Amino acid sequence: MRDVTDDLVRIMERIAGGEYGSDLFRYSTEEHPEMVRRIAEAMGMMMVKVEAREQRILMDLEELSERHEMFKKAVTTFVLTMSSAIGARDPYTQGHEQRTAGYALRLARRVGLSMEDAQFVYLGAMLHDIGKLGFSDALFSDEDCRDSQELLQTIKAHPEIGSSILHWLDFLGPALDVVRHHHERMDGSGYPQGLVGEDIPYFARIVAVADTFDAITTDRPYQRGKTMREGLATLEAIAGYHLDPVLVAAFQEEVLENGLE
Repeated sequence: MRDVTDDLVRIMERIAGGEYGSDLFRYSTEEHPEMVRRIAEAMGMMMVKVEAREQRILMDLEELSERHEMFKKAVTTFVLTMSSAIGARDPYTQGHEQRTAGYALRLARRVGLSMEDAQFVYLGAMLHDIGKLGFSDALFSDEDCRDSQELLQTIKAHPEIGSSILHWLDFLGPALDVVRHHHERMDGSGYPQGLVGEDIPYFARIVAVADTFDAITTDRPYQRGKTMREGLATLEAIAGYHLDPVLVAAFQEEVLENGLE
């Protein structure tokens, strides 16, 4: 009887640890004393109920995970649409997010980032100027406004505004760093924090190269866009103090080998 009791205790300990086997049921047969059978049957029923409950919990967790993914996709689509709306207010920068994101994705893959990390770079590039949504229409339509120091300071606030808009979307992960830090410079003269060199988040440095290249190769009210080779030469000229020189070199290789598209 003592051996049976010890065995039952060991089985119950395994059940408590989440190990659901069939050993318990061998003690529910007629060859064992009634007390042993009743304990085995009661524990067996409890084990079945616990296992069933765990299965329901796993199914509920799976459903919650699916719903969470659907929520993330819906919110991401919404904020991307908001960001793209900037182009509708400023015809000179229409398509800037898409082009910058395309360049940034290619550069991310060129330097060996995983597809998952490259997607964060892409997402950050798509959202990098979302802070401009709060700007007045005058900033997009009146060239004279852009020369105002006060309004230039307003423009410089857009990384922090964008970061504030998106900060609650923690699933954006390192894409949030891109939004906040894509105007930092390697020598510390950038904004909003004046970060230096490798203190600037890597994904933000990638997007800074892509953002700068698109800005200087696209027609603006105050300048005609440069050609591809002129744009690459400009990137090389500002590498080191403005942009990450290693990333600039990688971007040059990518574009010269594969073109702009």
